[in-house]
Amino acid sequence: LGGTLKPFDEFMDNLFEGIPKEDIEVFSCSHVMPKENLLTLCVGKGPSNVPFKFNYQNRNTKPVMNELGSFLANIAQMVPDGMVVFFPSYRYLETVLT
Repeated sequence: LGGTLKPFDEFMDNLFEGIPKEDIEVFSCSHVMPKENLLTLCVGKGPSNVPFKFNYQNRNTKPVMNELGSFLANIAQMVPDGMVVFFPSYRYLETVLT
């Protein structure tokens, strides 16, 4: 398992059903980035003041998609060594990329 699956007792029970817990080795390490390099944002609108309404009816509309693209491009220019963006699904990621 990887990522932020803590607490993960439920995942262990579901993924490794029937395997005794003493036979499972768990390895965990600290965050790979220093805290001063991490910034989490909650953004309600883009650079042109178009509201970010990512409900099913609005998320694929041209104004929202254009605003999201502009927002990400602006942020990418300001972040010197890259950024991580999370999407709710691979399908939506593909939609945004196209």
